Amino acid sequence: MTTLAVRNEAQKILLEREMLGQISDGQWENARPLDHWEPWCNATIIVDPVNVGRDFYARKDNYNLTSKYLLDIVGDRMLEAVQASVSGYDRKRMVADLRDLKAILKAWRA
Repeated sequence: MTTLAVRNEAQKILLEREMLGQISDGQWENARPLDHWEPWCNATIIVDPVNVGRDFYARKDNYNLTSKYLLDIVGDRMLEAVQASVSGYDRKRMVADLRDLKAILKAWRA
């Protein structure tokens, strides 16, 4: 089993409910290599704030999760998904979490 550990529940929700779909079938569906999405979509996402990152190889890990174009289209939906589970969550926190996720996608888990 491969895992991707994120820092908090909001990041897990953002990945599971929106970003993995954007990586596989949305914003980055035609990115190279064509199978770039497979390791991300096959990973189990866990919350482990002490040891974030991945334990698998991915040929692509440079997704711009804070793209204005992307957030203009799906940002409200993403925010609502997190707000349903995380009290007091706002757009500013969401953008900060997405910036952090960009770094987490590149990090290796010990």
